[in-house]
Amino acid sequence: ADMFFSLLYNAITVYGIDGDVLIDSLFSRPTGRASLELATGFINDIFLTHGSFEGSFRGGDILIDSLKFLSKDNAIILGGSVDIAAESTLVDLLRLDFQLQNFALNAAEPVELKWLRDTLFVDALNLQNKTQTGLVSGSGFWCFDSSNTVFNAQLLDIPIDPVNDYHYLRYALNGTIDSDVEIYGLIDSLEILTGLELKELFLIDRDSLIAPQPLGTLQSEVLYAANRLGINFLNYEQDDNSFLTLNGSVDFSIQGGDSLAPTPLDLKLIAERLSLERYRPFLRTNFPLEGNVSGRAELKGTTAQPELYMTLRGDSLRYAEYRMPELRFILNGDGNGIVLDSGYANYINTDINFVGTKKLSWEPGNTESLFADSTFEIVATIREDSLNFLNSINPELDIITGDIRADITLGGTFQT
Repeated sequence: ADMFFSLLYNAITVYGIDGDVLIDSLFSRPTGRASLELATGFINDIFLTHGSFEGSFRGGDILIDSLKFLSKDNAIILGGSVDIAAESTLVDLLRLDFQLQNFALNAAEPVELKWLRDTLFVDALNLQNKTQTGLVSGSGFWCFDSSNTVFNAQLLDIPIDPVNDYHYLRYALNGTIDSDVEIYGLIDSLEILTGLELKELFLIDRDSLIAPQPLGTLQSEVLYAANRLGINFLNYEQDDNSFLTLNGSVDFSIQGGDSLAPTPLDLKLIAERLSLERYRPFLRTNFPLEGNVSGRAELKGTTAQPELYMTLRGDSLRYAEYRMPELRFILNGDGNGIVLDSGYANYINTDINFVGTKKLSWEPGNTESLFADSTFEIVATIREDSLNFLNSINPELDIITGDIRADITLGGTFQT
């Protein structure tokens, strides 16, 4: 029979299904064949631009010659068989293809799925890219009642570049991803342990002719459990001598509505000899900013009342003809303001010490209030026998020598 109808089932909505369905022995053991074309629709929030089904059935056995779901340049294509019994359903997929624009993953071997009562078992899932690098594998079971779920997945050498096709940001990343994911626990309180490694990273500025900038390698392990996100570690290495390490935890529990509850903060960051030249595309300066930056930061307290402690050291800093062999400062702060406890700069062989304050108004979820009070104050002290940087301020000045003592206060607002 030739038929046309629409389908609405749970999160699946299809606006129009057209095709031929042939059914024999309808009231005993139905057999037949179907050839259907699917019009537009949705699976959850995923928009479908087309779909099709070719297959046959005999009783509870369904043979899928081809089942396709297309969403613009993305597609899922599968083929195999479905065996429906009284208390279980067995799905044997001989073909499983994912097409994500220019990147494809195909089943390296048949995929077996089994639905038994309230549990979905995945025996072995192995997807690979036949022309590029990339392997996705997984196994385990999902339980949708009160029993435990255990599922493991691995990603190996998955290229990052295809992700750039899905956004139009100025900056894009190239490299590959390795990941291990462990999911376990009850369906309404799952724990997810994720290990991630981004390798051979390059930053691309789409609006510039600057060559792709090598960024290095990023490794992390994150645990999500009971509405708490724990960063077991995050390591970033530019090269053998430059790195950044972050660890700690943040609790993302939500209290009623969309408001974020006051939640504990315990984050520690250590950076060593990060090269500023690597981040030239981000900085957008008229001249390249050169030098290395090292430091340490601790963020404690809660999201409502954060507490910050930071030390920073810059070495061999340079912007155009301005050179600063050394820069150091120590600061601490909270939601009400930042205090620069001590600072030191060597600017063209002149030692400058400074302290300062900046008021803040921290309100979670309202970043616009942070600098509502734009006043600040910096007090600099110079005790020298010469001032060597005057020429960089006024070309008509060269150097001043003698017993020089200067206390300079810079204050006001950002506008004045």
